[in-house]
Amino acid sequence: DWASVPFETTFSLTAHNDTSSAGFLTTPGYSVRLDGQRIQVEEDDEEGEIVSLVLDGPPNVLEATPTGFTINVLVTRLIGDAQPPPWNDWRAVWMGVE
Repeated sequence: DWASVPFETTFSLTAHNDTSSAGFLTTPGYSVRLDGQRIQVEEDDEEGEIVSLVLDGPPNVLEATPTGFTINVLVTRLIGDAQPPPWNDWRAVWMGVE
């Protein structure tokens, strides 16, 4: 059974990924997924509430070139008291098809 969860969009994360070691001659079609923890629990500075930040949704590939691309990922803010471990060691797992 599905249940709705209140959330609001807070920000997005952006990172550049260097793919020059692959030696592409033309801009490939990049396929990307994220690897790593997806949830961080912290206290909201404004109201003192416990909130969860959840990385959710597909990563978007921006500014693709033969030597790299920029990844953009939406981060949502869920209100609740979940206590999973904090995120760390995120990395983009990618494949390029030329």
